[in-house]
Amino acid sequence: MYRYYRKAKVCYAYLADMPSGLSSRSVDMSFRTCRWFTRGWTLQELIAPKKIVFYAKDWEKIGTKASLQGIITDTTGVPSRVLLGWDLPSKMSIAARMSWAAGRMTTRIEDRAYSLMGMFAVYMSPIYGEGDHAFIRLQEEILKVSDDHTIFAWKTKRSGSKSGGILATSPDVFEASGEYEQLDNDSDNRRPG
Repeated sequence: MYRYYRKAKVCYAYLADMPSGLSSRSVDMSFRTCRWFTRGWTLQELIAPKKIVFYAKDWEKIGTKASLQGIITDTTGVPSRVLLGWDLPSKMSIAARMSWAAGRMTTRIEDRAYSLMGMFAVYMSPIYGEGDHAFIRLQEEILKVSDDHTIFAWKTKRSGSKSGGILATSPDVFEASGEYEQLDNDSDNRRPG
């Protein structure tokens, strides 16, 4: 799906819980709290297309991704330079991209991982019913194509919680990792072997 959004000339986002006819200040507040920004699959819908036009519940035009980029960045953590297409998401660290997915929900737990495949340019067969293991598999696939060590830069909020290993169990644990940057791939950073 990510590729389809990337190739689109324009995408339209219908915000069913966004009232219309509001003052600009009220638009800002209502826009920030729309459910659209909390759903897992909408992250790729936000990042991949060059242009998005946002509409309120009665199809009143709210604005475009470009005109609303400041509010969108504040709401999602996705930098303006990525939203506006100046940088591809792949230029950002794995931890930063995972942080954009923190707090987003999907109907099925596995979809939290599956919805991120395009942003990390990896593919894995969906196995519905695998639960949180899908996110572990996603990270394993990412590690096959990347040497960005920020994939390990996550932290649980609960003290004494068991993560089960070096890989995260959810994008939520990357919430505070948005500022991490990957190191340049120089001779000191190369993968062994």
